Amino acid sequence: MNSIISVERYQELLGIDNISLPQITNIQTLIKVVSDMIENILGYDLELQDRTELINKNIRINRLWVKCPPIDSITEIKINNKVIDAIDYQFTKLKIEFKDTFCDCNCGCTYTEKDTIELKYKSGYVFGDNGNVPYDLQYAVARMVQSLLMIQNDPDMIKYSSYKINDIAYSYKEAEQRTVDLILLPALRQLMV
Repeated sequence: MNSIISVERYQELLGIDNISLPQITNIQTLIKVVSDMIENILGYDLELQDRTELINKNIRINRLWVKCPPIDSITEIKINNKVIDAIDYQFTKLKIEFKDTFCDCNCGCTYTEKDTIELKYKSGYVFGDNGNVPYDLQYAVARMVQSLLMIQNDPDMIKYSSYKINDIAYSYKEAEQRTVDLILLPALRQLMV
């Protein structure tokens, strides 16, 4: 798996000018860690690739939500080994919608577990400097890496999980969770169905 962003993109997003060679290696590792974390949360690889889904369940068909968005293109849709014409459907990043002309039998196109719907499509993002990863997801990766770097580089963060001065209390765990809640999850929400 490739990383969602490069070190150069990380620097651009956070406005960082100079990074030493040891830091570059560390940042590359952390970018891979955060990329893997995101893919583990979603449950699939975000890099652009061909995918196939088989659907065998009771459904009333007019809309199919794919398991691995965003859809880039549809290769083929088969229902019970019958290829569906491209003029009979349209797609968005998350779903395939069949047009009214799709079902000519007026049965409402209901399928059971005995019927098989096979979807072949290409989905995901092109990674790299000329890629198409959404800006909010790139920024979320950069901020997560920045948070991990701060935790690594602050000796107090390693020794303590929280501190309290008078009435002010702070937890490093809370800060990390805040980064996930405020930055990462909104960026991933667009991919979760």
